[in-house]
Amino acid sequence: MTTSGFNDQAAMSRFSAICWALLGFYLLGTGLYDLLIDQDSFELSRGTQILATWEADKTRFLVAVAYRLLLGAMFTGIAFVFGRLHRRNN
Repeated sequence: MTTSGFNDQAAMSRFSAICWALLGFYLLGTGLYDLLIDQDSFELSRGTQILATWEADKTRFLVAVAYRLLLGAMFTGIAFVFGRLHRRNN
């Protein structure tokens, strides 16, 4: 049932697509930056605790960057699906 001509499903799918796309592009961008540009001096850290450095543990560093890239790709895919839903509903 639609009241006053406002389609809430289409509005929410567009908002969801924008949010997922921003999150996915952020993760892809930071992952690619860490992998390609700043791998010599980068430290994966959380607060003051250093999780992995390129110099100390290359495998752990690459696994952490790979997880970031994978999540970025998945979130961008979810954004694509929500974008298609928005176009279909309009």
